Amino acid sequence: MKDLTLNYTKALDLGATSITGDLKATSGGAITQTGGAMSVDGNTTLDAGNNAITLDNVANVLTGNVTITKAAAAEVVNSAALKIAGVDASSLKLTTSGGSITQSGAIKVSGTTTLSAGANAITLTDSANNFNLVNVAGTPSALSLRDTDAIELGSIDTGSLT
Repeated sequence: MKDLTLNYTKALDLGATSITGDLKATSGGAITQTGGAMSVDGNTTLDAGNNAITLDNVANVLTGNVTITKAAAAEVVNSAALKIAGVDASSLKLTTSGGSITQSGAIKVSGTTTLSAGANAITLTDSANNFNLVNVAGTPSALSLRDTDAIELGSIDTGSLT
């Protein structure tokens, strides 16, 4: 399927999905996935309002930018590099097993942010970022964080921190 736009008033289960273009999903409830991995060649934009977003299949391949326009708790697991174009969430967990975590837009998280990129770099240096508490799992080769104000660092194990 080329592009997929979903607007649903209730919870949305994306299931196993393969899209050669962009995915845009808006839900009045939680956005989840069951039944297999997602593959999106284009950009992924998700909005669950005050509900959770959970894309936690370790075989997901989200190739383009990922934007979470609104969510309570948001979790994105990817088997490739993870490129964040923006986040507005109460809590955030980003995990990639196949590359770095980078960004092109602001990340705003009022609660805890947990980042895991294995031995790959994590570079989140947008000047409009606003984190509260940041934990880093694994041992990234480099970790660069920028925040508009004070940031609380939790558990962090890294090669270098800037």
